[in-house]
Parts: sequence; structure tokens; C-alpha cells
Amino acid sequence: MNPNSELDVNALMAQVREASPALKVTAPPRPQKRNGAPDPAQESFNQQTIGILQGLAAVSGAQKNELVQLRQEFDQLKSIASRPQHTAPVYLGNGRLLVQTEHGLPLICRTDDLPITRALICEGGWDLPLTRVFMRFIRNDMTYLEIGTHIGYFTTLAAALVGHLGKVHAFEPNPATFEFLETNMSLNKCTYLSQLIPKAVSNQNGTTTFHVFNKNPGNSTLSTLPDQLLNEWKERPTEVQVSCTTLDDFYANETLQFDFIKIDAEGAEPLIFEGGRNFFQHRIKPATLIAMEYNPPAIQGLQREPKVFAQSLFDAGFHLWRIVDTGHIQPIASPDELDNWCITELLLSRGELPV
Repeated sequence: MNPNSELDVNALMAQVREASPALKVTAPPRPQKRNGAPDPAQESFNQQTIGILQGLAAVSGAQKNELVQLRQEFDQLKSIASRPQHTAPVYLGNGRLLVQTEHGLPLICRTDDLPITRALICEGGWDLPLTRVFMRFIRNDMTYLEIGTHIGYFTTLAAALVGHLGKVHAFEPNPATFEFLETNMSLNKCTYLSQLIPKAVSNQNGTTTFHVFNKNPGNSTLSTLPDQLLNEWKERPTEVQVSCTTLDDFYANETLQFDFIKIDAEGAEPLIFEGGRNFFQHRIKPATLIAMEYNPPAIQGLQREPKVFAQSLFDAGFHLWRIVDTGHIQPIASPDELDNWCITELLLSRGELPV
């Protein structure tokens, strides 16, 4: 809002009337209230809005900063009021919980998966900055590839975004979470456009050791993680043998090209690129976007140097951007700009970012 402009309370009240019905329009049907009792959520929204409008009406010309702050509070309230209402999580038994994401997609998740299940219940999504990137860049009819899906939060979202004319390929090596992936893709009625592969992607074919975590299954990895992380998580992994493949071999006889790729392999990213040299030359387009996790401790656990790997991406002609907490994109000019310990969410492309 321009602080020098004249305050129009009537216009603001019109916005309130537009925002208020959002609680009713987007929400699932609610039980009938007895004796005409008011809707608590609607009443709370109305009371907060009235307070803000009263404050706006009383602001003098000398209080422009307060005016701007109050208007920001109003806009935030309006945004909250317009969010879709979620159904309550439902326990299905056998350690399974049915939730609904903020985009209205049903997901079955693990009750013992502490970080991801908590986020799905409390926030309606997982890794919200990356979720915003998906909403910004994935379009109808695209061909999407995901390496490391976990239970399929991003896989089902991508399937919804590419639509019935798009394609989804997804790799997940953990047998326990692959079962959830299959179930969730079926639950969201998108198996017909999907190819789900129960393998790890690496620099070799055959079998390999996979380290599985029970409380943090999303961090299961091919890498041997440092004690500092394991002590922080208060958990030691169980080793299982899983099938693995390379991108070059798996797509040797394919002609399709991918528009958007997500790689979250907990440190195995260097191995994926080593086994996909031909793939990253011929199976992606100049404008293909790759969302990738850069996990230095896990990369080191596979006897690779994180900064050397990052430099190899520049050498291969990729531009790199950092995905920050707000979901915005910041360019990276050198591997020296990447942290030596903390995870960084990256976006890669050989071309410029689409508008």
C-alpha cells in the first residue's frame, strides 16, 4: 500500500467481505451447529479484521509507518483466511496415517516418521520452499523424473501438476517407503501416467548397501554418515541390500527427454551424475530444471569431495541457484559460496530460468 494514498475504509471492507467467504467456500462440509452457534474460525477472523480496520481508520498522516504495518497484518489475515481447510488426519492402523496436503492431495504417511509426518500434519506440506518452486515451474504436459521419492509427497504433487498428458518417472530404493509410494500414487489416481522403479540410482548396476533409518526414514542413504549426525539423530541405521542402476543404462533405449528432475539421494548425487553422463547430455533439454539437494556430510560419506562435485556441475555447463527459505532463487557463482556442512537446496539448468 502507498502510505501517501488516502485511506479508503469502504474498499477495505469490500475486501473483508471477499476474504471472509473463503473459509466457507474452500472448506469441506461442516457439521450443523446447534442453536445457531457462530463459527469460531469465522468469528476470530471477523474480530481481528475489525480491530485492524479500526486501527487503520484512526491513523493520522504522521503515522504512516503504523499504517503500512497494519495493512500488512490485514493482508496476512486475508491470506490465512483464504487457505484451503484440511481434513483431520485419520489413523488407519499398522503405523499408517492418512493426511491431506495443502493442495488437497491425500497421502498415507508413517507415524514413526518424525520430521515429515509432523510437517504434513502441522503445515500441510514438506519442504515448503521447494514446494513453491514446484508450483512455479512445473507445468501441464511436462515429463518429470524424481530420484529418491520417499513416500511420494513431491511425486504426487508433480503428477497433479503435469496432468493426464504428462509423464512421471520415480526411483525409490527403500522397500518400506516404496510401498507407501505405490499406495499414494494409486490413492491420487495417477499410476497410469507413472513409472515407479524400486531401485537406487548410482554409478553401477547390481546391488548395493543401503542404510535405513527408522525414525528418520527420509534420511536413509547409500552413504556412511558421520558420527556427529548419527549422535544428533540418536539413531543408527540398519543395512539392507537394494537393487541399483545407472541413468545411462536404464534409459539407454529411451528417446524421451525430461522437463523437470528432482534429485534427493542423500549424498549419492555425485554417483548419479557419474552414471548419467550420457543421460545428462541427451535426456534433458537446454531449459530442463533440476532441483537437487547438496548434502556435504553425506557426499563425503561416499568418498567424494562436495566442492569438487559442485565444480563439476559448473564444468558441465549448468547454472546453479540456491533455493532460500522463502522459495526465492539466488544465483551461485562459485562452489565457494556453498556451505561445508549444512544442506543447500539447489536449482540447476543449462539455460536461463523461465519467467
